[in-house]
Amino acid sequence: MRCTGNSVLLLAEPFRNRTRSTPAASTYFTLIELLVVIAIIAILAAMLLPTLNQSRERARTLSCTSNIKQLTFGMLMYADQSSGIVPINDWNKNVGFRQLVGAPDDSASVSDGLFQYGILCPKSSARSSAGVDRFKMSRSYGINAWGHLPALGSGGPYDLDNAKLTGSNNYYSMSRVKSASQKFMLMDAVNWWVSGYGSSPSHYRTNGETGTNSMILAYRHGGESANFGFFDGHAANLRNQQANYNLSDNRFHWAAYVQ
Repeated sequence: MRCTGNSVLLLAEPFRNRTRSTPAASTYFTLIELLVVIAIIAILAAMLLPTLNQSRERARTLSCTSNIKQLTFGMLMYADQSSGIVPINDWNKNVGFRQLVGAPDDSASVSDGLFQYGILCPKSSARSSAGVDRFKMSRSYGINAWGHLPALGSGGPYDLDNAKLTGSNNYYSMSRVKSASQKFMLMDAVNWWVSGYGSSPSHYRTNGETGTNSMILAYRHGGESANFGFFDGHAANLRNQQANYNLSDNRFHWAAYVQ
């Protein structure tokens, strides 16, 4: 049977109406589904956050190790140009050394011991503070102030006589350094020099980064550790049990002139 135009329209109209009346599928989450998703995200975040924090801490420690190695190498370069002498007193203000490591050479920077941001320990107040400590090497790294001292005699060859710490002899002669790969030169600190007694972790625990007490070793890295630059030019991260001068087994690392 032939269909007229009107009959086609009559047949098509019910089809269009039926299509329009079909309800659309729902695309919304229920409250319970949302709560489940949020709970899963929270659990994953709690699992990942410690790993992220550990990775960030390791990155900062590695950056610090690299910085202290660069500074130690700069000291050795300075010694090569200065008859084997490594300065102790105000080493961070020594113009010749500063030039070798690219530190600012204007009079204000030299006078205050200011260095470029990137070569300072990322966990020190020299980088984290916006106050007077900012850019100060003395708030980032210090030098072993005792390694050149003679032994007391009564306490063994590594029991150093800090009473001999005078201005006239505060330098290292590289020709006298023994077992250079095991002797501390530079280290994490809150002052430009560090004493053996200041290496006790109790001092840093009490004073932290903003402490005013001098000659303190800064155990600012993970596991209560610090970074060290050695007289052979390498750098390493050591825990307080490996560096504390007050533990007799560690005194060997501080006594640069003793075999």
